[in-house]
Amino acid sequence: MAASSGEDSLSLLRLLQVRRRSAQEQYDLVVLHMLDGALHDEGNSLERLETWLQQAGLEHHLLDAAAGCGAGPAPG
Repeated sequence: MAASSGEDSLSLLRLLQVRRRSAQEQYDLVVLHMLDGALHDEGNSLERLETWLQQAGLEHHLLDAAAGCGAGPAPG
């Protein structure tokens, strides 16, 4: 799932985590976030996002849009 540091993305992640516990089908959540410079203007939003994802135990990848890292599969 692609995620920003906004409340809508974080809320959707929370809902998917809760659903995963009771869903018949099994699935993994992998979070992708494109670094485009916008979060640097908002102070520590990127740091907060990464901390939240780590605390939630979610696999996540931060991709640098300027380096063109979004073109292929996520590393890992």
